[in-house]
Amino acid sequence: MRNLIVGTVIMLIFGLGFSASPTVANPVIYQDGKMIDIIIDSKLTDVQVFDSLTSQWALGYRYFKESNQDPRHLFQVNGLVHRWNEPESQANVYLMGGASLQNQVVGGYLGAQADWETRRYYISVATDQFFGRNPLNQTVSRVGFAPYLAEYDELNTWFILQATQLSDSSGTSQWILPMVRLFKDNILVEFGTNGQLYSGTFRVHF
Repeated sequence: MRNLIVGTVIMLIFGLGFSASPTVANPVIYQDGKMIDIIIDSKLTDVQVFDSLTSQWALGYRYFKESNQDPRHLFQVNGLVHRWNEPESQANVYLMGGASLQNQVVGGYLGAQADWETRRYYISVATDQFFGRNPLNQTVSRVGFAPYLAEYDELNTWFILQATQLSDSSGTSQWILPMVRLFKDNILVEFGTNGQLYSGTFRVHF
C-alpha cells in the first residue's frame, strides 16, 4: 500500500510542476521567521522550534518521541533545495539533517520533503530517517483540497487525506487518516481520526 501511495503522489508532484504558505509545513519560512510546530498523535509526539536564518536555511531543536521509545533530542538543519513559482501554483523541495541524542546515545537524522500547492489543491510527501540506538523511518503522504477560497487573513479550511508508514525495530505499521485543517493569519490547527487512531497539530510562525 505504501509504495502505491507514495509513488502516485510523487508522480503527481513531478507531473504537475512543483508552496510557502501555511497549507504545507514548510521546513524553511521567510528570513528571520520563527516557527513552532507541535504534532501529537496515537503513535508519537513531534515538537519542532526553528529559526529561519535566511529564506534558504533554518536551524532549530526537535523533540521526537514514539509512544514505546525514549525521546530523541535533535539539533536540526533544514535547507530549501529549490522552489518553483508559477502564476497559479508553487512547489518546493527540502532536505533536512542533524544529530540526535536518545538516552545518552548519539545518532543521526536525514529527511526530505516535496510539495505542490494551488489555492485549491495540495500534495506533499515527507520522509524522516532516524539513525542510532533505535533506527526509525517515517513517510507521510498527503493530498488535500480547499472547499472554498479565502484570503490569508480569513479562516481557511482544508480537507486532507494522510497516509503514514512507520518502521522501527518492532515492525512496520501503516494507516490512513482523514484530517481537517484550519488556519488564519499565522496560526494553524488540524485534527483527524479514523475511529481508532488520531492526530492533532498546532503551528504558529512569527
